[in-house]
Amino acid sequence: MSAERATRITENMNTETRESMTILLEAAIDELSHLHAGEVFFFPDLYRGYEWKRIPMQSRLLLGRYFMDFAHGEAGQKLIGVLDRTARQQRYVKK
Repeated sequence: MSAERATRITENMNTETRESMTILLEAAIDELSHLHAGEVFFFPDLYRGYEWKRIPMQSRLLLGRYFMDFAHGEAGQKLIGVLDRTARQQRYVKK
């Protein structure tokens, strides 16, 4: 999954499709390989700022939910989810 493909998806994303959501989620999961163990991040940090802003709000919320499910399921051995009460967002720590 390339970041270029994810960027093209966000540029053309008028409606939420299963394929585009899968591509965007896979792009975020691919970014995890660039993080160091013990590094703390929020889900939007896995995208470039302009890419994240191009994704419709409803889709961002859904992507966040999918990533949280991924973190608690498949990636349970690699990620720890921590609720950040000040930001009201889920924070993650890479193991």
